[in-house]
Amino acid sequence: MKHQFYSKQGTLALLSFIGLSMFSCSDKCSTCAVEPEKVEKKLSKIEIDADNYSEFKYTNGVLTELIEVEGEGRSRSKITYDNSKKPIEVETQEGKIKFVYSGNRLEKEEISYTDAETFHYNQYEYQGAQVKEVTGYGLVEEDKPYYRRKLFYNQQGEVEREEIYDLTENNTLDLSVKINYEYDNKINPYMTTVGSYLSLFTHTYSKHNIIKEVTTNAAGTLNQTITTTYTYDNAGYPLTAEEKKVENGGNPVVINRKFVYQP
Repeated sequence: MKHQFYSKQGTLALLSFIGLSMFSCSDKCSTCAVEPEKVEKKLSKIEIDADNYSEFKYTNGVLTELIEVEGEGRSRSKITYDNSKKPIEVETQEGKIKFVYSGNRLEKEEISYTDAETFHYNQYEYQGAQVKEVTGYGLVEEDKPYYRRKLFYNQQGEVEREEIYDLTENNTLDLSVKINYEYDNKINPYMTTVGSYLSLFTHTYSKHNIIKEVTTNAAGTLNQTITTTYTYDNAGYPLTAEEKKVENGGNPVVINRKFVYQP
């Protein structure tokens, strides 16, 4: 989880993923692929190399700390929960994110910085049980929207497309990019690591793993393609992932990840 508090636009772009998967996965799908035998595994580490990795810490079975190391950079996120084990706050060195619920439904994320001078929030809108839109407010002194994400779902209840709208010089929210997703039919390890709140910790919306992500601009011109190939264990959990990113038709950038689970 990369809460980039030093970059306000980057922060919102990431934070708006939070909570989406709480309501995006259908448990009543008659056409979904058969799942492997259920084995509960929790992530201990996701490793690129010795200097780049994510480490997961637990207390009484829930994730309470996430450590991310990127070269010489190191970040630590501490998560607190209410009595029903809903995450209510994430704290880093840069600031805090507080989660506001209506029952079990996430309604709002309040984002503040340690300098106490910046505050903004993300507001959620729903269609039925699924998140329909996430809108960011209050980046400047006026409480006006400056960012919006629209979500579109497939029959399996997974987000197959999203649209990003950004504030223009004319003070309108205009379509900026579209992102399309494809998934495997295996287990997303964040589901067993953090339960229904998996989007709190990763850019993902599904109980399955993203295998292809295609980003285009508003006119439909290709910006970026990311394809990921996994290996799995016998229970259907990823062991390794090879991610290939191609921007604007350039040469692919390859990142290999290794998934380590608690004993």
